[in-house]
Amino acid sequence: MTQQPPARQRLVDHMDRRRVALRLTWGEVATRAGMSQAHLRRIRNDDVPLSSLMSGRLEQALQWAPGSVDRIVAGEVPTEIPSPSDARSADNPPVDGSSLPASATDGVRAAIRELARALPPEDVRALLAEVRPDSPRYEDLAEQHIWETPGLTDSQRRQLVGHLQVMRRIEDGAERDEPPAGVREFRRRTGGE
Repeated sequence: MTQQPPARQRLVDHMDRRRVALRLTWGEVATRAGMSQAHLRRIRNDDVPLSSLMSGRLEQALQWAPGSVDRIVAGEVPTEIPSPSDARSADNPPVDGSSLPASATDGVRAAIRELARALPPEDVRALLAEVRPDSPRYEDLAEQHIWETPGLTDSQRRQLVGHLQVMRRIEDGAERDEPPAGVREFRRRTGGE
């Protein structure tokens, strides 16, 4: 293995420390960053250049403020974004929304919507679970069970969710007395319709 440039090695060291602090595997970091594990490995091994898009995705996955990757490469330290549970303490208890004026809650709602659009879906679900632990974390309870079943890989979970969605589409067609789309297409092509 060749010696990495000091800037890339510094980045890899910071990434590894942050990954451990967040209790993530490299696979989870790759998933959060929207890239394959192989691509993340190539970035870590300095086999590919690190684009600004990939830097931003890594910052998001590792809960660093924007520009943190560039700061690390420049010899500085990244700015960590604390998770919501870190920000809560005895000095800073959760605020009951009913005690806020309507104008404040409107602003908070707008900020939350904007933040939710910027975060990966799994982060949004995790935040919702913290805010409303008694509510389902997914719109679909069957999907929630798939994602929370221990022992499955993310790939297996995605595949099961895909199967569930296909079954639901087939079920929807049966309720309307329609054959599934694949059957309709087959009949159209073979002249059987």
